[in-house]
Amino acid sequence: MVVLRVIDFETTGMEPPAAEVVEVGYCDLIATEGGNWTVGAPVSWLCGVGAIPPETRAVHHIGMAEVAGLPTFAETRAQLFAS
Repeated sequence: MVVLRVIDFETTGMEPPAAEVVEVGYCDLIATEGGNWTVGAPVSWLCGVGAIPPETRAVHHIGMAEVAGLPTFAETRAQLFAS
């Protein structure tokens, strides 16, 4: 079976290391024997960050109140490799 995991990140900016991951989302595409693809259920989670600048908040609409006290991406990234 072939599985292709499509991953999307929302961040607090464009330049690492200052930019932090504020949301992770993924969806698995699973190849079937007939050559078709099945789309798996989407998965996403928010990550705690130090600050979200207004210009990035305007893009992804995620505010500090939503991520306050949450684990950081570094603490949750292993979820990307879970089956």
